[in-house]
Amino acid sequence: MSTIPPKWFLRELKIIDPKYFVAYNRRYDYFEIRWKVHFYKEVKGKYVEHRSQPTLATFRHLNDAALTNLRERKKLGEQFERKHDSNKYLQWIQELNREAKAKKQELALETITEGFMRIHNVGRRKMFT
Repeated sequence: MSTIPPKWFLRELKIIDPKYFVAYNRRYDYFEIRWKVHFYKEVKGKYVEHRSQPTLATFRHLNDAALTNLRERKKLGEQFERKHDSNKYLQWIQELNREAKAKKQELALETITEGFMRIHNVGRRKMFT
């Protein structure tokens, strides 16, 4: 599997939102779609700028299904923007981040399990020549 995202995927991703970018996780062998976010939060009567790069989604393969999923998520995000409720919007971003972390752990466990199954099956195979 290539660790470099395809150019067509990056073009389509830029159309969905120019603030989205792809990060590859070598340890667990999947792609993360991240988002550059700048927002202001009130702390002790002052507004403080926060910068974050939450993970919106994780994908094993960058394909059309991944793009469709991102378009649906973008559409949901725009619904929050219309209501102009920044707290709900931030809570939604945090929920996406928690969801992505849970999927990361799930993919990691799948990878580990697959490795253990290969190790187990190596000793059980018989070769006849």
